[in-house]
Amino acid sequence: MPRRRISPGKEQILVRGVVIATKVTAAKPAKKQPPSATKAKAAKSSATSPALPAARILRLTQLLAFVDYCAVGAMRTVLPYYLRSLGGAGKHVGGLETAYGVGQIVGAIACGRLSDSRGRKLVLLLSFAGAAVGYAVAGAGVAYGSLLLLLASRLPVGLAKQTVTASRAVASDLTPPDASRSAALARLFAGCSLGYAVGPYFGGRLVDHVGHTSPVPALLCAVVFVLLIPVTASLLPETAALSSSSAARVPKTTAAPSPESTKRRRREVLLLVGCTLPEASLIIFSSTTLALLAHQLGWPASRLGLYNSAWGLMSGGASLFLWPWLLRSGLVS
Repeated sequence: MPRRRISPGKEQILVRGVVIATKVTAAKPAKKQPPSATKAKAAKSSATSPALPAARILRLTQLLAFVDYCAVGAMRTVLPYYLRSLGGAGKHVGGLETAYGVGQIVGAIACGRLSDSRGRKLVLLLSFAGAAVGYAVAGAGVAYGSLLLLLASRLPVGLAKQTVTASRAVASDLTPPDASRSAALARLFAGCSLGYAVGPYFGGRLVDHVGHTSPVPALLCAVVFVLLIPVTASLLPETAALSSSSAARVPKTTAAPSPESTKRRRREVLLLVGCTLPEASLIIFSSTTLALLAHQLGWPASRLGLYNSAWGLMSGGASLFLWPWLLRSGLVS
């Protein structure tokens, strides 16, 4: 007989278009999803929201950058004395930084794309792994008396060493584009500079203690980066999904940006430039000028480390206090 459904659970029985009866049917139970689908959905939702609060992730990222730059600062103090022990001259000091700079240019392009496609965490892991390999090669160069191996050790470090790039992306993922992002970036750059203030002092003291021909300082720096790999892999969640999901929620529009958003964007760019300039001057001055000066004047490694540490403190103070104050005061806008 023909039937007509009038509501969920009710049907009418028709004979020649006339209703002769109404039948009540049991509602179908909801289809139960298999456990695998439930787990997949839970994993997908957890992938877009890290288990740790944003503030803790930022502190962890700043700590990783601080420890990273402690080892970097120690190694930059050690390298000129390694060169001297292998018979290197001033041109070899420039060669070390040239190899590092070429690697940085190539690595910044490749790792920047990788950060957007595969995530910030992978870039940090590659950065630590590349530094560990490069510093281990430097230690091998000193142990075997190979100047060429010491020069070549700077290339993998430059290629993979994108800690600041990935850390800055993490801070941008977790903070809105306002004063909180500016503060997070300022603390990040200050942590890098302060790490550079701590590392050179201990690196110089270590070289004076074990000697210029010992690979121990380079190998210890390599061990620091090896230890950072499991710490990052186990404790740091991926934050790139937060950036992409928040961008997807923003409706696309062709309207011109508001004056407030333009001003905010300009302030963020100025903050990045202001925090990057002290770091750039720190690296250029300490890695070449101070190294050559120490070579000419016969400074012990501890004295070079002390000067590098003082320079790192000034750079950290500029990143943490000077530029944020200029932006807040309206002198730079």
